[in-house]
Amino acid sequence: MGSRDPVQCIAPGWINSDLSELYIDSMADGSRVRRELLAMHPVGASWRPTDVGNLAAWLASAENAFVTGQVYVIDGGRTKKLQLPIP
Repeated sequence: MGSRDPVQCIAPGWINSDLSELYIDSMADGSRVRRELLAMHPVGASWRPTDVGNLAAWLASAENAFVTGQVYVIDGGRTKKLQLPIP
């Protein structure tokens, strides 16, 4: 990486995946857990791996050549609902 290469960070929240589905299904009340997970996200949905992949593809493209040093939180607004400061 050269000194002029952009540096970005993607900070994903809860992502729907086969592994996360197995985790929820292993719980005593998976339906309740799914409802609570959705309620945590102001957008009313959780995300798929392709949503994070789309952001990564954009970051790797020439379309954002002037952007650098950013952290992209992709969590459906979840961190907005956290109480701060976090101890």
